[in-house]
Amino acid sequence: MHLPMKQDGAAMGVPADVSFDAAVQRTNDDSVVSKRSAVFHGYFEDPYLRHFVRKLSRRSPLINRGYYLRMLVITDLIEKCICHLQCADSSIAAPVQVISLGAGYDTLAMRLKEEPQYANVHFYEVDFPSVMQSKSELVRAAPKGAFKEDLVAEPAQELVKLHGNNYRAIGVDLRGTEHDLINSLMKASQYFSPNHPTVLFAECVMQYMPPSSAADLIKLIACSFSRAIFVAYDQVNPADSFGNVMQVSLRAKGSPLLGLAETPGKTAMLRRALECRMQEARFANFHELSRHYLMGDERQRVEALEPFDEAEEWCEMCEHYGITMATTSHEVGMPAHPAFKETPSETTTEGSEEVAQSLVRVEKWPRGRFGFEGWGNGQAFSEKLSSGDVIIVSFGGFSATRSHQRTNTVYVHSLREGDCKVITAASSVEPPTLVFHSFSRVARGVYVVLGGRTNPKDVTMDAYLLQLELPEETEELQKTHLLALWTKLVPVAEANKLPEARYRHAATTVENRTKEELERPIFVFGGRNGAGHFLNDAWMATVCGEKIHWKHLPLTGDIPPPCCSSAVIDLPSTTAVLLSGGLMAGDVCEGAVWRVNWTNGNCRRMPYTVFPRFSHTMCHVEVGGVACVLALGGSTCRPREGHPSAVLLNPETGEAACVLALPPECPTWTRHCCISLGNGVVAVFGGGFTCFSFGTFAAKPLFLLLGERSDWHVTKQPKTAVHLSQSSPSPLLSRKRPAVEAQPFSKEAFLALVRQPNRPVVFRKVNMGRCVDLWANPTYLKEAEKNTMVSVHVARETYLLDFVKKNFTFRHVSFASLVDHCVKAEENPHTAGSEAWYLRAVAPNMKTERANVWKDFPKLGGDFVLPPAVAEHVESCMHQACLRLNAPPLQLWTHYDTLDNVLCQVVGKKRVVLFPPSEYNNLYMSGSSSAVLNIDAPDLGRFPRFADACRHATEVVLEPGDMLFLPSLWFHHITTMEGSYSISVNVFFERFPHEDYDKKDLYGNKDLPAAGRLRKRIVERVQQLVSGPFIEKTSDGKPLTPDFVEFALRQAIQDLEEISDNMAVAHRGSKRL
Repeated sequence: MHLPMKQDGAAMGVPADVSFDAAVQRTNDDSVVSKRSAVFHGYFEDPYLRHFVRKLSRRSPLINRGYYLRMLVITDLIEKCICHLQCADSSIAAPVQVISLGAGYDTLAMRLKEEPQYANVHFYEVDFPSVMQSKSELVRAAPKGAFKEDLVAEPAQELVKLHGNNYRAIGVDLRGTEHDLINSLMKASQYFSPNHPTVLFAECVMQYMPPSSAADLIKLIACSFSRAIFVAYDQVNPADSFGNVMQVSLRAKGSPLLGLAETPGKTAMLRRALECRMQEARFANFHELSRHYLMGDERQRVEALEPFDEAEEWCEMCEHYGITMATTSHEVGMPAHPAFKETPSETTTEGSEEVAQSLVRVEKWPRGRFGFEGWGNGQAFSEKLSSGDVIIVSFGGFSATRSHQRTNTVYVHSLREGDCKVITAASSVEPPTLVFHSFSRVARGVYVVLGGRTNPKDVTMDAYLLQLELPEETEELQKTHLLALWTKLVPVAEANKLPEARYRHAATTVENRTKEELERPIFVFGGRNGAGHFLNDAWMATVCGEKIHWKHLPLTGDIPPPCCSSAVIDLPSTTAVLLSGGLMAGDVCEGAVWRVNWTNGNCRRMPYTVFPRFSHTMCHVEVGGVACVLALGGSTCRPREGHPSAVLLNPETGEAACVLALPPECPTWTRHCCISLGNGVVAVFGGGFTCFSFGTFAAKPLFLLLGERSDWHVTKQPKTAVHLSQSSPSPLLSRKRPAVEAQPFSKEAFLALVRQPNRPVVFRKVNMGRCVDLWANPTYLKEAEKNTMVSVHVARETYLLDFVKKNFTFRHVSFASLVDHCVKAEENPHTAGSEAWYLRAVAPNMKTERANVWKDFPKLGGDFVLPPAVAEHVESCMHQACLRLNAPPLQLWTHYDTLDNVLCQVVGKKRVVLFPPSEYNNLYMSGSSSAVLNIDAPDLGRFPRFADACRHATEVVLEPGDMLFLPSLWFHHITTMEGSYSISVNVFFERFPHEDYDKKDLYGNKDLPAAGRLRKRIVERVQQLVSGPFIEKTSDGKPLTPDFVEFALRQAIQDLEEISDNMAVAHRGSKRL
């Protein structure tokens, strides 16, 4: 029998439609594929799962281990409950019943029913009829002998789809009024009775149900089964970063967690069980369950199966799953289990009961994005420039955004200018791509990389010296690239005693007044080696020329235990460092703080703990004139509820000075970096984790402002918000731009343009329907789409949106809120500190769909029509139609699109300045966007070639009812004019066959794959000609020297520019021939 298959190999039980039921059912497919992977890797034995997964899909070690624990825990709990009921009712001959609710392709019943001790146990599985029919068909299609002979598959039967000795698989939708659980079970088997001792369990079922339905189910069980135990495995803790990713992922799949808001954790789960008439209830989170089940020989067996270095992810998974166990009878009770608690435990913080709390303020990053978003980059450091700017330097780590892989990139970020480009010197010996190395600053612009890993088995202790040419002024960052020189350091030690290779170690440069700055020692502690063992040795490393001198530091006193991912910080004007936290063997983490003397190795445990954590950070801060050490974030092997993420420590005593109450917008910080910028301001960036099977969370950079007097002012510059009348154009640019060609609209004129799209043309007063009148009324707009949620660009203290520097963030707001904001901004566009909002509408599921104004905004879409000639042409080749809304005087960066399009102005006025494609090299392009931000008053010292681009610029002011035809590749810069908010509809359509466009292009700005391949081949060919064996040689057989190669390359660039200019002239002239 051939069944439709999913790409991941799970046999599909339902059509891939968009209904909620089908989406929830597909979570069964995801689950069984992951369980099959865990079985394949040897975590768990299950002879049946492979018959429900036609194609093996190997999952990550995290997912394998997570599903193994889930299978192990559920199996053990059900067996314990069976034994408990058998013992509790030993005088009664009635069989124990086990009912799996939402069973899917689970095989627990099939496995247990064969065990002799369960001969008098009856197993029932309940799920949607389509799911059970699919399960039955797969059993019937399996090879002979795959399942026990007593198992009979009858997928066509109305109720019982599978049956065997003491086993029934029932297909029923319990929400229907014609069915209920008890009657369906009694109809399925004459041996079923609600009076028999019963175990009911549900794996990841309850939270998908509406809260009222879940409560009704629990009440039904409590009222119908006199001697029953109910076990529910569910998702919890929705409000943090992992919880958000989990909810977004499941909503995108069409299977939202409907009950999670009302039952977000232990307390709510227990309260619901008791309110629904359960007699007793207990709860266990997966932190406790993991420690109980993964111990001793079993832990050693599991850890040997495959390399595993996802400790933070494991803790996050444990934080977000739990099991509720409840009973319908005090007399019957429940099996004892050390992981289950009846009442919420007290959430006290060790050593901090008497410590005062202090609020923290948050300020957004001055640039919308930071070049590195990920984790495992060791540390980062700030360097102040004389201009007042601050640049941040980091290296390597795991990039969680675009590349999703380890990197060996040097990241330099200016708080004023954004990311800076770094060029590696030709003579450099670069480190490999690394994570969990250490990165230490030994002097201004000089850093040392120690240790790290590529994979958990490939660990190093190599040392690399990075020398970075740092500018003194911000302006130098704008004009030049930064040069990085790497040197691999030669290790030297007495008796050749060198530290073993390690990663996740703690390291910091210490202050040594007897040494030159470049010879400042680096203190190194602990970590993990390639065999997975935890270390607690200490070393001192000193760079001298191209060598690194190692000296073992024997520790005495209160020696920290073997651990990794601790935090360490130097204590200036002392010979000590402060060390805190760490992950130890057995999924246990440390919360102690030690003061370690780096001259004699003496260790002293401080009286305060920072609550057990690892992968956190410490940095020096001054709050209200008092010097403190901030311990921030980290992962923990315990439930986080009620425990502080941020603590201020006294650097002298190690005692807590204050517990910080972080605002709700702060993410879950772990594996992050923090840098003190003075005056109580801390920059926090990097960090994140894989959220099990739901996606990846990467923390966005933020500023923490500690203390009432803290303020961040270093990066604030004069506002860039400008009116056209306020701009100061250069004398070179004072001439008036020529107007874009205008034509009366006709079908013939439009079709002539799309057939030969070599210039922009504006059509005045085109009929666009009733939108031109209706959309000018804000009340109408709000009423039409008031509850529609949209994602807007938000820029602070500027109206010049910059896509190159990303000087904006994204915010989800209601459409009504957006309209209100635009009306207020229109009334007072120069409000100090105001935010500029810009909507470029995207589809609700922006990862897979493109914007469509008629679909995304049904009410407004009905008001807007394209002229018939345009609609006829666009219908078969439309890429997207997006709504744009903002207030004056917002300016949108200069960019090009790769699709022809029409920009239909509906409300307000827009000035559009256009540059032909031939001006690419004069516009300082980065991707599809220009780095020249203010085209009315450009910095010609920084962008001298822009003056040439302006000689070819044209301009048009669009008014309501105007339609601008924009050919692909034409650059355009858009300014919203004063007088009204602006609304336009931008319709993009394809010139080439649909297959010629990038399938992932959701915005119309990705280069055509064919054009990208051509560009790549040209560059690769040139690189081949100017490097290695292909370089031209002189008469003596030696390669041409680099200076002559570079000069020849620049000559060739000029020749190529002349070729492209000739092509441009020929293309523009073709319209006249």
